[in-house]
Amino acid sequence: MLKSNKQFKILALSLGFSLAATALSPSAYAADPIPGKKVVEIMIRQDLFSNQRVIRDISLDLSMEEKALLYMNFEKQPMNTALFNILPTFGSASYQQGDLFGGISMTLLDGLGWSMIAGSLLAGGYSSGYYLWSGMLCFGLGRVIGLTSPFMHAGLYNATLKESLALDGRYSTRLKAESLVNVGWSF
Repeated sequence: MLKSNKQFKILALSLGFSLAATALSPSAYAADPIPGKKVVEIMIRQDLFSNQRVIRDISLDLSMEEKALLYMNFEKQPMNTALFNILPTFGSASYQQGDLFGGISMTLLDGLGWSMIAGSLLAGGYSSGYYLWSGMLCFGLGRVIGLTSPFMHAGLYNATLKESLALDGRYSTRLKAESLVNVGWSF
């Protein structure tokens, strides 16, 4: 009995020492820091306009190659959005791009235009020409906004992204987009 009790104590001590060594190692209680590039990617995906200053501060530690790669990955290309907005999609391409102004205005103009055209046709065809032409005007205005709005949004977004990543190599305490009115929407 004494021999087994002594073996039990030796086993317990050796197990305790092995657990203590792993518990006190630095990797057990301190996780590896998240790289700056990953933090910047997360902040851009979350909201570029509201996280602009934080992105700017973190990107100062990144190399120019990493900044250029981030810019190429997150740069908005407006051509596909503009071409898709030609179709009567009620601004869904603008919403997909993140352009709330273009999406809301196209939704309203498409809804109003289709309603007026349908009301004109149901009320007697071409005899109610005022509603027909007003509906076509709303629909056409929606197409004009659908073609121009993605380029304006992408230009502002890309300029803000370039400024936030400090691709020009200069650090400014005042960012251009801070003077613009930014509205945050959440659904």
